[in-house]
Amino acid sequence: GDDCIDVDNQTKDQWGKTIESYLTKSNNLVMIFILWDFRIAPNHWDQQFLEWILSKKLPFQIILTKSDKLSYTQQKKRTEEIISKLLYPFPLLPFSSSTKKGLEDLKNLITIKWKEFN
Repeated sequence: GDDCIDVDNQTKDQWGKTIESYLTKSNNLVMIFILWDFRIAPNHWDQQFLEWILSKKLPFQIILTKSDKLSYTQQKKRTEEIISKLLYPFPLLPFSSSTKKGLEDLKNLITIKWKEFN
């Protein structure tokens, strides 16, 4: 999130412009992967970024990291909470780098999107 970066506002604004320029003008952008910690509800900045991506009609996938830290019941509850906050049931991909849960789904998604791009 924005509040974890300890730089002046002018630097943050410049980074924002650079990122926006890349995301909106790149001819090689296949998909944006948005990484959210599954244990933490999306905050204002997460929602604002997602709304911006939607307004620009950019392709994206929300990846919920650290899924191994939650039980199945907790994952189900957290998924419902996330969807209710987003006001739309975007596809969410639970992922764990420790257990490799979601890795095959992510690889398949990348492969499909890459083939569509080429």
